[in-house]
Amino acid sequence: MRRWRKDAPVTMEDVAREAGVDRSTVSRALRRDPWIPRHTRDRIEAAAARLGYVRSGIASELAGMRSRTIGACLPRAGGDAFYGQLNGLVDAAAPYRLKVLTALYAPGQEQECVRDFHERRVAGIVIFGTTTPGSYSGVTPRGLCPVVEATPFDPSCHRSQAALGRQIFEDLADLLPDLSTYSRYRSR
Repeated sequence: MRRWRKDAPVTMEDVAREAGVDRSTVSRALRRDPWIPRHTRDRIEAAAARLGYVRSGIASELAGMRSRTIGACLPRAGGDAFYGQLNGLVDAAAPYRLKVLTALYAPGQEQECVRDFHERRVAGIVIFGTTTPGSYSGVTPRGLCPVVEATPFDPSCHRSQAALGRQIFEDLADLLPDLSTYSRYRSR
């Protein structure tokens, strides 16, 4: 193993060398590519475990130009009112192996929150409790992800907050370029 620093993280090249395969085979095996034979994948996973290799989700997302993250902007004041909706959003995203990353914003700073998530190249953004309703939903500048606004919970609508959160995910899913590419990564 060639290391510049002894505390440098283990790389995919280190795993490939240890397992006696190419770097691309390691990448495909750790992504559970069905074309990699089971015995080869087992050997690669064993080498990765021995070396303490941790796969970089960020690198995978950059290489595929597709994030597995949904950004959720919540108001710092009163954000707990959206907790049930957030849970519903997380539950609805889970079967697609999409994660929800939350950020709190101060009043009037939701634009900054949205911009920060766009910079992180998330798959989509949900804004809870915006002070400027209607200014984000459906707005998808070229190359940026879709944005959906979550409305405050209305107890008179006879739906749970979690059900509203699942509906928010469905609204966002309708705007995602191709949700089927996410579904093929469902847990096996």
